[in-house]
Amino acid sequence: MIAPVPPLNAAASRPLSPEELSCRPQPEDAARRAEAARQFEAMLVRQILTEAQKPVFRSSLVKDSTASAIYRDQLTAQLADAVTQGGGLGLARALLEQWQTPPAPAERRPLTHEGAS
Repeated sequence: MIAPVPPLNAAASRPLSPEELSCRPQPEDAARRAEAARQFEAMLVRQILTEAQKPVFRSSLVKDSTASAIYRDQLTAQLADAVTQGGGLGLARALLEQWQTPPAPAERRPLTHEGAS
């Protein structure tokens, strides 16, 4: 018969609060956060590039067809992905910095109305 493994310390045997659980980094979370930040930045760059293309004069040599619209959308998406994979605008880095700092504990004080007695 195999004996049960005892806990490493007393803290491991007690349940953790949600605040303690949220502050614990998970190994896969760092990669998931980095990819989410990069994808968010790519989405923003894609929107900026789409809006930047609107005032471009269209050529009379190329018809405005569904195929050309799809091509422009795909070109914009690929350009946005290439920009963000090469370092981007720095938005992904800023998001990661904000997401990695633990939240400050909320002060516990009663809410009062000014002028109330």
